Amino acid sequence: MLKTETRHVFLLDVLRLICHGLTLGIFFGFLGSVMAVGDSLAIFRIEFTVLLAFFGLIAFLAGRSLIPAMASITVLVSVVSIAPFWGQSDPIEDRDLRLHQHNVLFGNRDLPILISKIRETDADVLTLQEISEKNFNRLRAGLEDLYPHYSVCLYTKGGVAVLAKDMGELLDFGCVSKSRLAWLRVDTPKGPVTVASVHQLWPWPEGQFWQKQFLTDDIVKLEQPIVMGGDFNNVPWSGTVRAAAQAADGKLARGMARSFIFDAPWPRFRIDHVIAPISSQIRAELSPSWGSDHFGVTADIKF
Repeated sequence: MLKTETRHVFLLDVLRLICHGLTLGIFFGFLGSVMAVGDSLAIFRIEFTVLLAFFGLIAFLAGRSLIPAMASITVLVSVVSIAPFWGQSDPIEDRDLRLHQHNVLFGNRDLPILISKIRETDADVLTLQEISEKNFNRLRAGLEDLYPHYSVCLYTKGGVAVLAKDMGELLDFGCVSKSRLAWLRVDTPKGPVTVASVHQLWPWPEGQFWQKQFLTDDIVKLEQPIVMGGDFNNVPWSGTVRAAAQAADGKLARGMARSFIFDAPWPRFRIDHVIAPISSQIRAELSPSWGSDHFGVTADIKF
């Protein structure tokens, strides 16, 4: 009898530790703007929340009161933080700009297919990552007639590029190496627009947390309005992505289906994003990968 009670107490202690650990994981995931590990934990917020709800329910069925109460509050806060990115915005019938975002992959063996399919998107501007001199020459040759304006920036850990249709005069362009950011400013029928492409590093223990400050400082210096596409290597509710959107005085396109492809079915990371001015309408949908390890994101924007 004593052994059974001891085992029961032990299991309850394990349950308590699991719930406390998941709660701390979710809590620290909200601190990505001030601590490096925060955004690494934010990536798993959905998974932590589902697990905490499950173990909180077990604690409730076991007759505990404090553990499920704390779990319920944490789950509620977590769901509220994720909810703004769930689902899709309403369709935009009369768009002002279409942007196609794609990490094309250095070793993409299907570049002719990717070039052909990008042409079919009818995008006005392209934001591309994992650009090398070799693959950009091929991309440029296949897209130059549609996208005469471009800004390409080749860095040690991967280049980025922006291409634009001839909607008006190319006003300016540039590169920012520490941020791994390429940008151009082009005139459009709705007025000048700055288009930026960014590729952030992986989160902690890699250098994303430290790169974030350079990126936000550089985005603030760009002329508005700004539209931006990028492989941010983080989820939409992370401090990194939110800081970039805030620096651009913008908002993210909704949607949480995964954009990074790998063999495991779980977890499912949405790390490729499009940002548009906060006062605009934006709707984004994933496109096929076309030889990359990322799906594309095609976004319609109405200023």
